[in-house]
Amino acid sequence: MSIGLATVVERRGEFGLFRAVGATRRQLRGVVTGEAALMAGLGAAIGIFAGLGIAVIIPTVYGGNSWGIMELDHWAAAMDSVRAALPIGLFGWLVAVAIGALAGLLTAQGMLRRRRLVDELQAERH
Repeated sequence: MSIGLATVVERRGEFGLFRAVGATRRQLRGVVTGEAALMAGLGAAIGIFAGLGIAVIIPTVYGGNSWGIMELDHWAAAMDSVRAALPIGLFGWLVAVAIGALAGLLTAQGMLRRRRLVDELQAERH
C-alpha cells in the first residue's frame, strides 16, 4: 500500500465528515491533491537546502586540496557550485511538486471511486 493511499485510508472518517457537512467530491480531491503536493514540495525544499549546504561546506572545508589545487579561493568555488546547482534544484522542486500532485490526484480518484460504490450500496439499502 502506498503512503498516500495509507494516509487516505486512515483519514476515511475525516473525509466522511467533510462529505456530511457538504463537501463535494471535487473539493475532497482538491484537499488530497493539495496536501500531497505540499508534502512533496516541503520534502524537495529540504533536499535543496541540504544539497546547497553540502555544496558550500565541501569547497570551504576541503578547499582545493582534494583536487590538487592549493591556491583555490574557497568561497568563490562554493558560490560557483551554488550558482550551478540552484537552477537544477529549483527544476527538481517543480518536478517533485508535480509528481506529488499527480500521485495525490490518482489516490483521491481511487478513493472516491470506491466511496461511490459504497454510497450506491447504502442508497440501495434505504
